[in-house]
Amino acid sequence: MTSSATTKRNSRRQLLLGGIALATPFLWRPREAFACHEYVSPVDGQSGCGAYRRDRDNGSYQDGSSSSGSSGSSSGGNALPAEPSCPPASDVAGGDASRPYLGRQIGCHIYGGGVGNNRFSAYHAYRFRCEYGGNIKSMRWWNRFDWRRPGYHTGNGGRLSIEIHSDSGGNPSGQVLTSTEVIVGPANIDRFPEIAFRQQARLSQGTVYHIVFRQHAPDEGTVSINDVHCFAEPQPRTGYDYWKDSLASMVYGNGRWRVLTEQIPIFELYYTDGTVRGQSWMNGGRSGTSLIEGSSIACQEFRPDGSRSVASISLCAFHKSGSGDLQVQLRDDRGSVLDQAGMACSQLAQIGGDYRGQGNIRWATVALPRRPTISAGRSYSVWLSAPWGTQFGAITAQKGTIWGFRDPKLSTVGYAWRSDNNGASWSWWRVDDIYDREQSLPMMLDFA
Repeated sequence: MTSSATTKRNSRRQLLLGGIALATPFLWRPREAFACHEYVSPVDGQSGCGAYRRDRDNGSYQDGSSSSGSSGSSSGGNALPAEPSCPPASDVAGGDASRPYLGRQIGCHIYGGGVGNNRFSAYHAYRFRCEYGGNIKSMRWWNRFDWRRPGYHTGNGGRLSIEIHSDSGGNPSGQVLTSTEVIVGPANIDRFPEIAFRQQARLSQGTVYHIVFRQHAPDEGTVSINDVHCFAEPQPRTGYDYWKDSLASMVYGNGRWRVLTEQIPIFELYYTDGTVRGQSWMNGGRSGTSLIEGSSIACQEFRPDGSRSVASISLCAFHKSGSGDLQVQLRDDRGSVLDQAGMACSQLAQIGGDYRGQGNIRWATVALPRRPTISAGRSYSVWLSAPWGTQFGAITAQKGTIWGFRDPKLSTVGYAWRSDNNGASWSWWRVDDIYDREQSLPMMLDFA
């Protein structure tokens, strides 16, 4: 290490230890991993400056520097836009932090279109607004690598550490609240590891923080950080805002952070008092679209954690053809209809030929006139049906339960079911020719 580099490292350490506020958007500048003319894409194996610029601009390669002085340099004309400030939480107060979604809803808030692989060479970050105040001890994420197929990791995965940062205008501040030990060879550990922090850190409910993945030795190898592709802004907007505002997957390049649109993080934080909070819906059923028409109906199961009055039902589906309404029924475990309402096809996105439901997919809400009460210890379900000649489509998201995730948002949601004989018999949701009981429809019960 040169004397200049040593001086910079010592200066940085003194700033952190002295608690001096940082004026720059991020403390460290990512190291140069490849020169432009030596670059080989982790996406498709293409090499050279063209692949370098493409991957740099779409986020597949986050280090915007170039030692060759080519047009791939961070001084060129493709500087990433500055990230806007993260707005304050509007309704954190008044909720019950011990319950999912602050006790205001239960269900699956994610419309997932599949898994997004974020290959990174230096830094990646998850911005989140804290749902629960307390001391954190460890975390879990999707550590993506694949020894059978190239592109998901290189070498042994390098040397990875994870840090919790405070926020500065929507970006990691550089103030490290806690960090893990450096993981040597992360391609040799679990895909869904729970990793302990070196010391506990206290987080405050409603405050924005950042989980920063730091790759210390990209020349030794890299791994991917997996997100969920999400083509509709997640629901609900309670506790903290999702997606771009307060739940975001961010990449670093050209000296700036930017948000990966249409992707949201996958992670959980574990507290010393046993509380678990995070975003634990893992994947999307893009290859498991089911059409709703006539005798073909869909059903989502719920398991409430207390007695609640249901004011409305929010769901994410799409309209394919016809002009009839989507019929929404809330039923108890005896099959009795507690309440029902019709959702006009104009409330949902018109998709047409795209069976995966991508594009302008959006959430919609239907009010329940009776506001029925549901109780803990019983199971409830929402049935979706449509008349012959009108088609709607539904796509599920996978719960992270089977991979070790345990946020209580998952426990209040049961299975997604489908029937081709008007409810006389049911099967689990079919994804990639497999009937998967861990699937849930993107649907929320909104409490009064």
